[in-house]
Amino acid sequence: MTNPVHDVLHFDDFALDTMSGTLRVAASDIILRPKTAAVLEQLLRQAGRPVPREALLDAVWPGISVTDDSLTQCISEIRRALGAAGPRLLRTLPRRGYMIVTTLHVAPAAPAQLPPALAPPAFVPQPAALPRRPSLLASAALAASLAALVIAAVALFEPGPAPVSAAPAITTARQAQELIAEGRARLAGPGAHEARISAAMPLFEQALALDPHSAEAASELAFGHANRVASRLSTDPVADLAMAARFAGRAMQLAPEAPIAQHAQAVVLRHQGRFAEALPLFESAGRDPDRMTARAGVGLMHLLLGAPERAVPPLETLLLEAPEHPFVGTWRVYLGLARLMGGIGDHGASDFAAAAPRGTILSRPERLAHQMAALSLNGEAQAAARLRALLERLAPEMLAEPPSRFAMSNEPAYLARFEERVATPLRQWGWAGR
Repeated sequence: MTNPVHDVLHFDDFALDTMSGTLRVAASDIILRPKTAAVLEQLLRQAGRPVPREALLDAVWPGISVTDDSLTQCISEIRRALGAAGPRLLRTLPRRGYMIVTTLHVAPAAPAQLPPALAPPAFVPQPAALPRRPSLLASAALAASLAALVIAAVALFEPGPAPVSAAPAITTARQAQELIAEGRARLAGPGAHEARISAAMPLFEQALALDPHSAEAASELAFGHANRVASRLSTDPVADLAMAARFAGRAMQLAPEAPIAQHAQAVVLRHQGRFAEALPLFESAGRDPDRMTARAGVGLMHLLLGAPERAVPPLETLLLEAPEHPFVGTWRVYLGLARLMGGIGDHGASDFAAAAPRGTILSRPERLAHQMAALSLNGEAQAAARLRALLERLAPEMLAEPPSRFAMSNEPAYLARFEERVATPLRQWGWAGR
């Protein structure tokens, strides 16, 4: 039986086989996940035109409710598959969607002979049948004669375990990618933050065990351990940070130019207080349009290095570009801190208030304390007094601690700003540590 006629989409030096989901470049074939291949096909068939995120979600996940992270993951995988040509070919259009900038040539694939199927239980070749997932468990008597057939089938199908040395490398790498995608979906799903991390981490661990060369899996493990520390959910922050450093280092060894590896290393350096070293890595990783949290890291590093004015532009841009991102509450707090420390506008008072309905890196009492400092600098004494009374009820123990507990950096330039813009106003409202 011959393969049904289907399209091959040629663009630049690439060709996408729409049936197999294979992206061909030079003499190499890259097997894309089905959803990733479907997203690329949608973009290619509308090459040169913006494609809204909603249109891609409807086309690739019809009738299924999925988060934007599912699409974002596919876009990231497409960029990685395109390699150095990715930034030129695939554009992110803020608040609009995506666009492939290329010239498309569509050609029907030439009919090709399909490999004969293996019909159970005798595994006799059946030229008239093409199973979707052929079994590769042949009897000992037929193993030698079917070895070549099995190797060919591995390249076309998603097989189960095979007694052929060439097959596991393809299968395990693919399985690892699926596990990483599932782990990311768990992280973006419903439930408490710690529960989502706990559900995702074993999947990333399995992925790295299957594919020890996966910088993605190593990076995700680094993020997971670091996030436990950042969110104050870790029962052993020292051990978690050590694990984060270990996995980030492994990711950098495997793929030092990969944005995700650079991002993971930057996160570790940030937790180690090495802000000046983290900044260029955040900047490099943030050039990947999908690594929004790396761009937030750029703003945070400027803030912690004592240059809050330089922190404001990247954070403002992020909040305009992704107003519904899961981390928008934390980004809003970063922006409030930058405006407070830099004496900009209303000193961040409105930012701290806007962050209230969303989860943030600061607890509610901590956020209210910074908002109170901002209101005090604005001369809004009555509003500051109301927050002071609220804090008396919510966290009276916090008022007995010195304002230095809120300092996020030991950099001299940061501490000078902190003393003037945070510590002094809080002391004026009866904070401890005079």
